[in-house]
Amino acid sequence: MELKKFQVEWNRSLELGVAKLIVKNDDDGAIDLDNDGVADEIEEVEEALWEYHGLYFVVFAYYACLGGDVSFIYFNQWAQFIQDCDLANNRSKYCKKADIDRLFINVDTKAALLAAEQKKELSKQKRSPKLKQAPRSSSPSGVSESPPASPPLLAVSAQDDKKKALTRVEFLAALVHIAVYKYVLTKKLPDVSEAVHRLMSTDIMPKLNSKVFNRPSGFRRDFCYCEGTDVALRRHEPSLRAIFSGLAASHEKAGAESKLISLDEWRDFLRGLTLIGTDLTERDATLCFSWSRMCVIDDRTERGAVRDINLPFEGFLEALVRVSALKALPTDEEIAEAECSDAHLFFSKLRKDDEDRYNEMMRDRKTMWGDTPTAQPVGRCVHHLIVIIIKTMEEGSAGADNLELTDREVANWISRHMLTNAKSKSK
Repeated sequence: MELKKFQVEWNRSLELGVAKLIVKNDDDGAIDLDNDGVADEIEEVEEALWEYHGLYFVVFAYYACLGGDVSFIYFNQWAQFIQDCDLANNRSKYCKKADIDRLFINVDTKAALLAAEQKKELSKQKRSPKLKQAPRSSSPSGVSESPPASPPLLAVSAQDDKKKALTRVEFLAALVHIAVYKYVLTKKLPDVSEAVHRLMSTDIMPKLNSKVFNRPSGFRRDFCYCEGTDVALRRHEPSLRAIFSGLAASHEKAGAESKLISLDEWRDFLRGLTLIGTDLTERDATLCFSWSRMCVIDDRTERGAVRDINLPFEGFLEALVRVSALKALPTDEEIAEAECSDAHLFFSKLRKDDEDRYNEMMRDRKTMWGDTPTAQPVGRCVHHLIVIIIKTMEEGSAGADNLELTDREVANWISRHMLTNAKSKSK
């Protein structure tokens, strides 16, 4: 799936002028075509980027989250990325800060123009749905794979492009441009593919904290698909399903979106529970959401566009596990010492009896993004967090306080604590 996803985005980046850029700067000075009619150097650049596809996926996701989004990198976050990787140099002929800033604008503008053209073609497609299938493209592994090199226009035209923001495809195109500016135009390297490899391996990878830019699959393997987490989630599965269904239905949505939860619904949920604070920032909450999304091959399809920016039930559970790993939570021993039955009662008592100690615990016990808690296994963190969530929602809604949420209790809590907050924010 990652390979197919990469191919879709690579082919779309070629449409943004990357193909011309590569051919223009090919050291052979001529266009050498393979049996498929594709320039050799284009395929070599594709192979170089495929080697580092996991890196640019998570780098894009991280900087998008810094801007409070999951689909776009805004200019401030782009500038932060450039600064963190030290990619601009005012003594350089082609990579001055002004050059890199201008690159952001140029790629964004090119994408907007292309999107406008595609929307026109999309309207034609709706009137005449029969389209010719384009030839299949070759993967970096040499195996013929879908999607085609020039895919037909789909139900969603490349998602509505935002001005002054880069999609992941545009970010990919910008990376190739920087590699050319930094190494090919300066004659430091002869090939664009070598320049891309050098950029990713030398300029970007060593500059970024490997813990912060961890791939989602590692956390899932180590902390989601394990017995302790499984026990905690299964124990409260009916309540968790009721919460998810309530969140998905909390705003007017149609079609597939009505069975998924959005980033705004997720953050409003955490705010309503007062889980956002010293030990869990807004950025942390956004990162948990973003890292828990399903892999989508093509976000231009109607189904792909919806699933790329929303969470299904399984993604919701994963996001809760990620939150539990970051939150400052008491251990079983601390709860027993305080003569409390659970983490919710422990915190209620601690805030009432010793607010200074509570605030100190929030500061000292929190876990930074990319790290894992050391005080107790993540499975116990998941259990304590779920108990806090359920008991908080029971207190804020009508119904029995029995650690089992009903659909009515969830709907009642949402109307009191989420929709009210949403209305106040809109004002």
